[in-house]
Amino acid sequence: MRKLTILIAAWVVAGLARGAAGSCDRLWVGGHELWMTRGEEASLVASDPRGILLPRWSPDGDRIAYAHDFQFDGGVPSEMVIINERGVVVHTLPIPLDSEVNAIFELGWRDDQHPFVEGHVNPSTAVFLEWDLDSRRLVDERVGSCFAVSPNGRYIAQRAHVPHGTPPPYDSSWLVIDGKIVFPEAGASDYHDFAANLAWSSDSSRLALIDQSGGRTEVVIVDPVDGAATHVPIAGAFTRSELSWSGQNTIVIRDGEHEWRVEVTSGKVEKAAAPPDAAQDEKPPAALRDLVPEVAPSAEDTRCRD
Repeated sequence: MRKLTILIAAWVVAGLARGAAGSCDRLWVGGHELWMTRGEEASLVASDPRGILLPRWSPDGDRIAYAHDFQFDGGVPSEMVIINERGVVVHTLPIPLDSEVNAIFELGWRDDQHPFVEGHVNPSTAVFLEWDLDSRRLVDERVGSCFAVSPNGRYIAQRAHVPHGTPPPYDSSWLVIDGKIVFPEAGASDYHDFAANLAWSSDSSRLALIDQSGGRTEVVIVDPVDGAATHVPIAGAFTRSELSWSGQNTIVIRDGEHEWRVEVTSGKVEKAAAPPDAAQDEKPPAALRDLVPEVAPSAEDTRCRD
């Protein structure tokens, strides 16, 4: 394997070490460079000629994982790269050639020893890949779509795999958690269409989805332990939706220029104009803009210290 060249700023150790109480560090990608900012200060973490995709801090905040770009002209697959708090590469984990992954949707950590990626195969199919860092072995591989790892790392939710091109009604959506179908209920014959991502509550106790079935639209909240489902009817047809939680009892749906807020306990639904997307408007600090004037760095992961 070609040796990876990493260029480390002289003071990156201090930048990646545990910060002062209450401080937050932000990762930015500009071109082939990974930068970190703390307030108005910026430091170069790494420069990688194969590209830096989706950098994510480990749960303990001492390592960063990212993926390489795919080089389609040369048939070179991607791989996950993990650097330690000194900016040194400690692991390179290749994406298996037989996985047929051709792009990376998401990258993250189930815990400090188990990083994962969700890779694109075709418009209907994704692959979840998880590694164990102690053995450097691939320990989990799942096929499906809309993968969502719970915040506590305990559960993996997904839409059950439907081969690309499968016609209705055979392409009906099924929710799977840890390999078990939990929604719709066993024996259900209605056609279901999940219209957004799967969203976990912050405490990992509930999973939310939007289900369009039989001419009705519902927000469905599922308990991952017993599969119990709560249904909240909602008016509207959703095509470009993004689902998230706001606190423990409010689900937010953003679809184009509109936003719905669903109160889980009461079932109350409010519709309003969607506020501006702060993430899209986020700009790097002036110090970083001065250091990389030829590119517009994109904001990535944030690490905060108590």
